Amino acid sequence: MFRFKYQLVFLFVIVFYVDTEAQDLCTGNLGENVFADGDFGSGSDQILLEDPEIATGFIYERNPPPFDGEYTITNNSDWPNKYGTWLGIGDNSSDPDGYMMVVNADFTPGTFFEQVVSGLCENTTYVFSADIINMIQRGVTDHSDPDVSFLLNDEVFFKTGLISKSEEWNTYGFTFTAGVGETDLVLTLRNNAPGGRGNDLALDNISFRACGPDASIVAPSSRIVLCPDSAPIDLATDVSDTDFSFVQWQRSLDQGNTWNDIAGANDQLFSHEAFDIGQYSYRYYAAQSSTNLSNTLCRIVSDTTVVEILPIEFSVIDTICEGAVFDLGPRQISETGVYTAQLVGRMGCDSIVTLDLTVINDRKLELVTDVSDPACFGFSDGRITVTDVVNGTPPFIYIFGGDTIGLREYNDLPAGDYTVAVVDRFMCADDLVVSIEAPDEFFVDLGDDIDVLLGEAVTLVPTASEQLSGFSWNPLPDDPSCPDCREPSFTPFDNVQLQLSVTNADGCEATDEISVRVDKDYSVYIPNGFSPNADGTNDTFTIYAREGLIEEVEDFMILDRWGNILYETQDLQINDPTSGWDGRYGDQRVSSGPYTYSARIRFIDQRVETFWCYHDHKLNQKERSSV
Repeated sequence: MFRFKYQLVFLFVIVFYVDTEAQDLCTGNLGENVFADGDFGSGSDQILLEDPEIATGFIYERNPPPFDGEYTITNNSDWPNKYGTWLGIGDNSSDPDGYMMVVNADFTPGTFFEQVVSGLCENTTYVFSADIINMIQRGVTDHSDPDVSFLLNDEVFFKTGLISKSEEWNTYGFTFTAGVGETDLVLTLRNNAPGGRGNDLALDNISFRACGPDASIVAPSSRIVLCPDSAPIDLATDVSDTDFSFVQWQRSLDQGNTWNDIAGANDQLFSHEAFDIGQYSYRYYAAQSSTNLSNTLCRIVSDTTVVEILPIEFSVIDTICEGAVFDLGPRQISETGVYTAQLVGRMGCDSIVTLDLTVINDRKLELVTDVSDPACFGFSDGRITVTDVVNGTPPFIYIFGGDTIGLREYNDLPAGDYTVAVVDRFMCADDLVVSIEAPDEFFVDLGDDIDVLLGEAVTLVPTASEQLSGFSWNPLPDDPSCPDCREPSFTPFDNVQLQLSVTNADGCEATDEISVRVDKDYSVYIPNGFSPNADGTNDTFTIYAREGLIEEVEDFMILDRWGNILYETQDLQINDPTSGWDGRYGDQRVSSGPYTYSARIRFIDQRVETFWCYHDHKLNQKERSSV
């Protein structure tokens, strides 16, 4: 059962020499953690029911969440009534039942952890550290952040600063060296910011350890595999500081859960001579004196090397399906029976293997799959999912396209035929050819490229293979009546290439392009003569052009041979026989003869040109001739 107990002691004044970079923790090897329960232990109960009595001035809460000024020891914070702004997390370890301490800050700063340490060694460096996480979720505003101080004998030696809402555990701490005669101290963690809204944290892995040089084992590797008849193998210490010359070798026979001193193993060299089948883990303590070597607070622990002795005899009991084979060395066995073979193991050791094999009837496995075709033509987002293996016994091995993979779902597949196979625990098997169908191709067609004369209108009529759910022109055609129509009508002034992008109900996309080429022909027809005799033919002098070419006749004048203006208008209607000069000046008909005209014309693309020429005014002329 986890338990910390606070003790009150009176200490004489102690001076420590603190590293200038407090968060540069030990770069060599560490000793054992003085706080054996610094990780708060573990348990199947979500909440530790017994009050650990470790937070001076805080109340222990057995029904979380804790209120301001309270704390809880828990293996996860996913409580039914957890605060909406708090994280739902487990402790900072791989143990799903591992406990952590969750603190809801008091309204005033206060101590939430305190522990007495006695028996320090002088001139020894120590690390005091803890893992801390801000309990408030990332992005939450108006909630203050924790700010924790690490104290020795009520003196602040290190401050974390504000711990951000990162949703990540971080290790905080510092190193210090004990002076001559300094053996006892009180370690304290204090929250500096007030609570009430935020400033809530979780704490785990409180650690107080000796810090020393690098200490490793010189060996062929950190994991050595030997045969029972192998020769002894030597392990040697390797410490970067020669002052740490006092050593004690240790061995563990349970993968490092418990360690035992090896009697008399205090030399720099140790020889592994045990060859019983099993696994042997080795490490050593290193210290600066024999006294320090016997003190947990004054020694460091080396890295670990594992020696494994392989067994000579193996027994295998297995069951396979009818039609399958069991590989026993070079032999392939397919019938029920007991078989023995002498084989060479992975390290070259001779091994005797006894196989007790049972062959059962084929169970007639049946694969059941679910298929999703690609969303659009040419896409590779098809999917095949194995939803069931009828008559099979797990675990299953799935084989897709000839490759063995551990998945039941195969994604990002183009259309095609795929072979899916499965092998169950007894090597019964089934395979299935699954087809992924390609959807019909979705397309849009704008037709052939278009040639037009300047001033002519264009109507684009796209055709698509399916009903459209969306479309977009680029660039947008200039259709005054419908600026964003599927079938726009517009008058282009320059050559233009248009792209239409469309989507169908499934979100598939298609595009097409069309070029509209504009022939900029500015031809206009101005007669060189007219006959204003009121016979209904050629009675006015005016301007003619193809429809849509001219936007405006800005000025139209008739002058006599001496430059006198006989007629002028800014509102001439082209192609209109009733609009223009009727051969009069004032109320009088002018005489037949040559006259000069001037016409300033603005075309549909805003180009302006001036036309002028002499013309012949003949009262009896009925035909029209070109300029």
